[in-house]
Amino acid sequence: MVTSFRSTPATLLAWGANRTGQVTGRPGPDVLRPEPVPGLPPVVAVTGNGTAALALDADGQVWGWGLGMHGLPGRRIGAAEGCGLDGGLVTEPELAVCPPARIEGLADIVDVTMHADNAWVRDRAGRVWCWGSPHHQARPSDAGPQPVDGLPPVVQLATDPQSGTVYARDADGGLWSWGGGWEGELGRGKRRADLVPGRVELPAPVRTIAAAPSACLALLVDGRVHGWGHSESEIGFLPPTAKTLRVMAPVRVEGIDAVEHLWLGGGVLAIYRTATGDTFTAGIGTDRLYPADPVPRGLVRRLDLDRFAHFVLGRQCGFAVESSGAVWSFGHAQCGALGDGTPDLDEVRGLARVPLDLAPAFSAFHTAYGFARA
Repeated sequence: MVTSFRSTPATLLAWGANRTGQVTGRPGPDVLRPEPVPGLPPVVAVTGNGTAALALDADGQVWGWGLGMHGLPGRRIGAAEGCGLDGGLVTEPELAVCPPARIEGLADIVDVTMHADNAWVRDRAGRVWCWGSPHHQARPSDAGPQPVDGLPPVVQLATDPQSGTVYARDADGGLWSWGGGWEGELGRGKRRADLVPGRVELPAPVRTIAAAPSACLALLVDGRVHGWGHSESEIGFLPPTAKTLRVMAPVRVEGIDAVEHLWLGGGVLAIYRTATGDTFTAGIGTDRLYPADPVPRGLVRRLDLDRFAHFVLGRQCGFAVESSGAVWSFGHAQCGALGDGTPDLDEVRGLARVPLDLAPAFSAFHTAYGFARA
């Protein structure tokens, strides 16, 4: 999954599921239309995991809100500040709902990402910081954000809201991974977890990385794409033998060259765009886009997607944006996350235009975020 960044700050809007205050900072009913997240300054980036969220302002400060599990909003709160999941007094800090507030101990941050149990940020110098569950980092974080040791200066971070694995691209195009690895998602040749960052060997420098729950794709500077992890996601790479679905080290995504852009969502759906503007899809999450069609195997050319400038892909739903700014949505129509104002529906909808006057930025499960247009 990829975090969207803006060059200029904007008001953050949110809609969809709000049981843990992901939209409003207080638990409540689903929010069917986009509304500003209260208590935030204009921001340039947003990320989340479906129960909590982080936003980055133009001054390099990080803001957190939502469920207090593992301290993911960046602080532990008491009864005076937040509330319980029922809207009443806080009786258990792990189940407290935190309103948006600035996270202390961080400065000059330029990148934010979050998975199920931890948050990870990068500062301008390339240092990575983490807080959350001690099970996915090499040191406990009770004292707040802690630096991640063993990395060179980093220029990109990637993970997925359902994942326990983190990826970092360094300034030379090298790729590093740490965290969970039982499906091969570390990409280092072994099926095991490792909390210490290690190098992922690839045949060329990496241009960008995108993570799924148990897999990762790396777009190389020469336009080739390599993938690893659990191949059952069918996002383009195949296992080296028929005896296993786990790909322990990077293998090439065959059948496509000169890839210019890459999008990956936790559904699992991958969208590839070549330098000539041709668009391809792969993955078991293709049924989010085309619910009436059987899920195909391998890469499929999609002429109907060529007109879109970019995509925002989440676990349950996603968005496609035309160069004109027109927004289309697709996927599970629950909690109002598709942005069409409809209430909770147990159905999957194909690609359709929606009346959203904003720039979609991030989607986690049934909550979505976007930037207000000037």
